[in-house]
Order: sequence, then structure tokens, then C-alpha cells
Amino acid sequence: MAIFRYKLLNRSGKIVSEVADFSFDNVAAVHDYFERDGRSVIYVRPVSRLIQWWYMLLFALSYRRISSDEVAEFIRSLAVMLKAGVPLIASLEDAAEYLNNSSLTRAVADLKLSIESGISLSQAMEKHPKLFPDSVIYMARMGEETGLLDNTLMDAAENMRRISRIGVDVRKALIYPVFALCATLAALIFWLQFTVPSLSDLYKMMQVDLPAATQMVITLSESIQDNLLLYIIVMVATVVIIAQLVQRNETLRYGYHQLQLNIPVIKMIVSYSNMTFIFEYFSLLLRSGVDAYATLGVIGNSVNNEVYRRALVGIRDGVARGNSVSDEILKRDIFPRFVGRMVKTGEISGSLDEQMRFVADEYRQKLTDVIDRLKTLVEPVAIIVIGGLMLIIIGALFFPIYQLIGTIGVAGGPV
Repeated sequence: MAIFRYKLLNRSGKIVSEVADFSFDNVAAVHDYFERDGRSVIYVRPVSRLIQWWYMLLFALSYRRISSDEVAEFIRSLAVMLKAGVPLIASLEDAAEYLNNSSLTRAVADLKLSIESGISLSQAMEKHPKLFPDSVIYMARMGEETGLLDNTLMDAAENMRRISRIGVDVRKALIYPVFALCATLAALIFWLQFTVPSLSDLYKMMQVDLPAATQMVITLSESIQDNLLLYIIVMVATVVIIAQLVQRNETLRYGYHQLQLNIPVIKMIVSYSNMTFIFEYFSLLLRSGVDAYATLGVIGNSVNNEVYRRALVGIRDGVARGNSVSDEILKRDIFPRFVGRMVKTGEISGSLDEQMRFVADEYRQKLTDVIDRLKTLVEPVAIIVIGGLMLIIIGALFFPIYQLIGTIGVAGGPV
């Protein structure tokens, strides 16, 4: 594959000048491709390495503006077109007409171009790994091999929607705590930046003896006034550095994910969401005819949690040695025993995909219940925490005033 800049006269007589990624690796092949398609080539030139790097960077950044739901809707539309008997190229063109995301439209155009240049849909999807998960690519490949591409793509689209819903639900559960934390920090900074200095000047002017708590708040206020920008930069830099280290270092990533599984409420959200993800894909791929060993490899490459990824790698190695999936699952504490028993029942009865789907549905319901309870509990807990924190600060600031009033009252009493 290579990137070429080209200028041509299309079939409608319009001059088009663009840069595109082709599966061809030479100018002559690109030239022949356009000529066969009825377009008159003015020139085709390979771009420099710098421009190739820049082009790929821009394309990668554009992926961030494409949601999983949009990709799922595109795949579903493509499956509907194929089921109606529309050829693949025409199906891609028709599906692209209903897209509202310019980045996704550009990706679909690249898919069409790649297929026209002689590769399959699954191979074209492999050029966009951040857009199409491994499971979707595998499903497309299975559909091409079995002649049931429309069915496998429809299943892949529905699966992507369900998995996307898991992420949406988890984010919804975390919105209020994050908002409450940010609001608390903002209020705290406002008090320390604007309110505390006025009271501090008053206490200095009246030479009031300050309690330790009040002195601590005033010292913190003075530090924030002098170094607020530095504190913000340090906090942001710390978060970014830790996030990058966790993302790039497998050991740190494993430790971080292991820590998540030891925090009570977070543990349930992380565990239930990953279990739903794993067994949803397991059921889908098994139902499509993919063997358990290959399925474990696909899911292991797709799951984001390092603890579960290592567990899946271990299960896959055990299956390669001739053990059953259920026996390998039962060896690992990260999977509840009832999951192993359900899988074993599926292996015995020949309905493993159905049992996997049952487990996925069970954990999806558990995740929904946890999120609903969390939404109910977080609000009062956040109010209590925020109110308690502000009460402590206000008490520390105004306690010397009450002391001063009491002292004046005693001094001005009857002789």
C-alpha cells in the first residue's frame, strides 16, 4: 500500500485533484486503475515520506470524531444493502450517502477505493484498525468465506451497538461524581483565591490569635495565590504523564487495572462491563463459526483491561494444550464459578454460544442495576461530602470572628 497524489478528469467531465491511499505500490497500476474506470488521468505521483506521515496523522486524528454508533450504523446499512442483492461497491456508495460524519465518509471512500483496486472488504477494513474492531474484521472475513457477508455484518453491527451502550452507561455513571468533584474544586479555589485573603487581612489588622485550622487555610490560600498557575500545570502534567505511562507500559497498566478491581464500587463496574464485553463477543464469534481458540485470540486483542487480557491469553494457551474453555475459566479467580459452570454446560450440550450469550445478558443486567443504584447513591453522598468540606473551611475561617465577638462581649460587660 502507498499514498499517491493524482489529478484526473472524471466521467462527468470535472477535474479532480486528491491524495489517497492505494493498495497498489506503483504509479502504473494506479494509472491503469483509473483508466479502466473510465477516468482520464492527468498525472499520478507518489508523495514524499513527510507528506505520507502527515496524511496518515491527519487520518488517524479524524478517527477521534467517529463514534462506535456511527460505525455500527454504517455497517448495518451496508448489510441491509447486501441482503437486498445490491453489489458491494454500489452498497458502499449508497451507505455513504446517508452518513453525516465527513471523516467516516472519507474512510468509506477509502474502503471503496481499496476494494476497487483488488482487495476484499475485510482486507480493506484492516487498513483502519482504529475504526473497525478485530471482531468486525473477523466477521467480515468469515462472511466472505461462507458467502453470508450480509448476515455476519448485521450481527457485527448489532454487537457493536450493544458494546457501545456499555461504554455509554459506564460514562453516565461517572458523570455526576466527576462533575461534583470539579464543582467542589472550583468552589474551593474561589474561596481560597478571593474570600480568604480579605478575612486574613482583617485578622492581621485586629491582631487576632488564629487557631491552627484557620492558619492552615490561610497558608493554603497564600500558596494558591502565589502559585495557582503552577499548581494547575503540575496537576495537568501529572495526569497526562500517568495516563501515558499506563497506556504504554504493560506492567503499570496491569497494576492500574488490578487496583480498579480492588475498589468496591469501581470493581463492580469494571468487572461487569468487561464480562459483558468478553462473553458478548464470544457468543457472536462462536455463532458465526469461529473456533474457540481463534475467538479467544480476537477478544484478547480487543479487550482494554490488562487483567482480563492476560486471563484470556492464559485460557487460550490452555485450550491450545487441549483443555476445555470451562476448565481454564474455572482455574481463574477473576471469573466467578457460575460462569465456568455455565460454559461447561454449554460445552456438554453443544450450545456454548447460547450459554455465552446468557452470561453476557446476565452481566449486562447487573451492570445496569449497579449504575442505577450508583446514580441514586452518588447524589446524596456528593452533597454530604461537598457540604462537609465547605463547612470545615467556613468554620475554620469564621471561628476567630466568633471568638473575637465573645471577647468583646466579655470586655464590655458590667463592672
